[in-house]
Amino acid sequence: MAHEKKKNKKISLQKALIKVLMDDYGFRKGDAKVVYKGLIETLVNAMLRGYDIELRGFGKIYQTLRKPMIVNTYFTDGEDVFIPMKKLIRFRPSPALKEALNGERDIVRK
Repeated sequence: MAHEKKKNKKISLQKALIKVLMDDYGFRKGDAKVVYKGLIETLVNAMLRGYDIELRGFGKIYQTLRKPMIVNTYFTDGEDVFIPMKKLIRFRPSPALKEALNGERDIVRK
């Protein structure tokens, strides 16, 4: 087994943020949930209005358009298929996050 694939760890942002608000800032659980819900609603509404979201030290979430295109399904029936224009959400990590992921910088709270 020269090269084993590393499993990605998953974390619930909601649970993690609520825990930090409770443990580090003294919020009650109900209040922390309200803060989380407000944060998510604000981010979603900003994206729906066409704004980019920049979270300093984390990265930028932005929208881009995929152009409409016609593709040929040569591997099935050979027909041309029209794929309409579509909005996509992209993420660009900050330089600090890239450096932290590569072990060049320590920004993680313990």
